Amino acid sequence: MQPEQTPTLRQALEASDSSWGSRLARTVLAAGAIAAFVVGWDWCASMRSRGIARLPRGERSQLLERTMANVRTLCLPVHDGRLDSFCTDQADLLAEIPECDQACVALADTLRPRATR
Repeated sequence: MQPEQTPTLRQALEASDSSWGSRLARTVLAAGAIAAFVVGWDWCASMRSRGIARLPRGERSQLLERTMANVRTLCLPVHDGRLDSFCTDQADLLAEIPECDQACVALADTLRPRATR
């Protein structure tokens, strides 16, 4: 029977280095994946804003007028809650139109849900 060999200091350090290196690689890979997800999410979320900004000024003005008309006729009167999602979307759209002035932004803010405790 041979005596059990204990690893040398060099063998232990090499094993430790490879373990540390693989942990570092996994950490860097995970951080990169998370960063790519966040950048992709932000890019997709801002697509509508970029599209609106690219519209000619006259078309943006028409979009603002139509959206304001939708809000005034469908969202401002008292309703039974079936249009809440639509009205929130319209409020978000209003806020993204560069020509939406302070009164327009204030109107949009009244349509957005408020945080409650």
